[in-house]
Amino acid sequence: MPTAKSVASLVLATTSWASFLYAQGTAGTAGGGPAPAAPAATEAVPPPRSALPDTGTAPPKTPGTQPGGTQPGTTPQASPFALPAPATPEEKQKSSPFGRQNSGASSLFGTQLNQPGETDTTGVTPDTGGPKPLEAPTTFSASGFYGSGGVSLTTGTGRLAKPRRKYSVTAGMGFDDNTQQAPTDSLGTEEQVFRQVIPGQSEISTIVQRRVPTGEFRPINGSFVPVFRTVSQKVILRPFVAEQEIVQRIPGFPGRDRESSVISQISGSYQAQWAKGRRAFTMDARAGVDYYWSRSTDPLEYQGSMSLLYIRRFSPRLQVSTAVTASYQTQPDFSRLNAAADAQVSGASTLASSKTDLTYRWNRHLSTVTSLSADLRQQENGASNGTGGAGSSYTSYGLGQEFRYLWSPKLTYVAELRYSLVDYLDSDSGSKTVSLLAGADWDVTRRLRATTRLGESIRSFDPVGTKSASPYGEFTLSYQPSRKDTYTASSRYGFEESSIPGAEQLVFRTSLSYQRLFNPKFVGSASLNRISYENKSPLGTSSQAVLDASLGLKYIFSRKFNMGASYNYTDSKTDSGFTDYYKSRLFLTGAYEF
Repeated sequence: MPTAKSVASLVLATTSWASFLYAQGTAGTAGGGPAPAAPAATEAVPPPRSALPDTGTAPPKTPGTQPGGTQPGTTPQASPFALPAPATPEEKQKSSPFGRQNSGASSLFGTQLNQPGETDTTGVTPDTGGPKPLEAPTTFSASGFYGSGGVSLTTGTGRLAKPRRKYSVTAGMGFDDNTQQAPTDSLGTEEQVFRQVIPGQSEISTIVQRRVPTGEFRPINGSFVPVFRTVSQKVILRPFVAEQEIVQRIPGFPGRDRESSVISQISGSYQAQWAKGRRAFTMDARAGVDYYWSRSTDPLEYQGSMSLLYIRRFSPRLQVSTAVTASYQTQPDFSRLNAAADAQVSGASTLASSKTDLTYRWNRHLSTVTSLSADLRQQENGASNGTGGAGSSYTSYGLGQEFRYLWSPKLTYVAELRYSLVDYLDSDSGSKTVSLLAGADWDVTRRLRATTRLGESIRSFDPVGTKSASPYGEFTLSYQPSRKDTYTASSRYGFEESSIPGAEQLVFRTSLSYQRLFNPKFVGSASLNRISYENKSPLGTSSQAVLDASLGLKYIFSRKFNMGASYNYTDSKTDSGFTDYYKSRLFLTGAYEF
């Protein structure tokens, strides 16, 4: 079982690797590196929610452009889901036997058709006699974690429009009305005694006649023969049974009162992002502490998280991307794809996930994505399911192979095979899962994109060797009708790891989110997460449903200072009803950026 020291070593190693990747982007630059490329001349393609800048302001338009076309000396709009900048005709002839390529839904890093006055990858354009055009923005795209949408980054806009490094300090005050996730009915139960009386049974017997020897002999016909006599003998068919009383005691448990507390929190965060040539890198790290005013013991709770993304394009055909996310948390976070299965889990938990994708385009229509993934969940304290923490920690390793076929510039069909191996840290249990999926990536419009995966999963459990099958499905949707509104939705159904080793757990997750840019300084957001669990184990069958909703507002006073308010509500219900609970959290925060 990993210790805190081993986890700290893992985080230190990951941070060192992130620093190396960051140094790769800053090496050879002066004064903080080259200035970011200017935004596209026409209306910017809406970046994904994660790529929106903090201020929410849209990139300025280049003077001299007109709606509906590209004028000489300007840069055309980049495809929202194509990765590289347009290549020169010579590069296209070398990189593809099919000549000029169109970017489409299947091309994670396809090229675009050149337009009049478009800048190629060398920055040289035909001499039209007009002003020198701006460099075209480059878009980097990569697959996300299973069950989530992909990631798209464009130079000069969204995330890549921010400074290379950002530091911030956040302080806030809040209130939690149920700090321990106490059950809604916290009265508890008293010891129960059950008495069962078993009536007595009378004796059942019978009399039988038997001949027994007397021990005497009598001479008959010159010989001595034994002498017998007939006696009556009692035979007991059923013995007498006295009345019995069986007493069974079921111990009670004390109720937990709903403890509320004012909370003070402070945290620091670091953010880095850059794009250089064929490489792009983003990183977010945060560490903080919460102080509960009403706790007499352990009033401090520590929190921390880190995520990074690195994309490296080796050629117009070959790309490698790596995504890593890790968190140390004491409160359940149901917005995460792999949130703990038991909403009653108490104590700190460490969650980490990583995924590396190797993407290769074989020809104009066919490309493949080979994925390696790893996950860790470690629970420090016991869970409410009575396992005492045993078995609730595990590691998971996965291998995926995806085949993508470009049917049209907007539609790509996908076939995928996944294999995962799970090993529980505190027991000999584990599982193996094979999933065969088919689906599509559909760029419905410039502002609407959908992905879907459907298929079957087969799981075998070790060491018992039993097998189970279940349908599996994933769906994601992103829609941005205007610069001010962003909608995202995701859903997933299938096997997930249980906190009880050897248990079969089916989970259905649905997540909806909305972001509204009221003005360049005022941003609002809302999200809704619903998770349903069904757990089958040798101990029995149980089910649970969690509803988690949040609202957030942020006002930007200046480039360095902003304030925010957030509200979160969680409601958990189980089939037994003994551990049902609800809680609310409200926070007011202020952040200062360096």
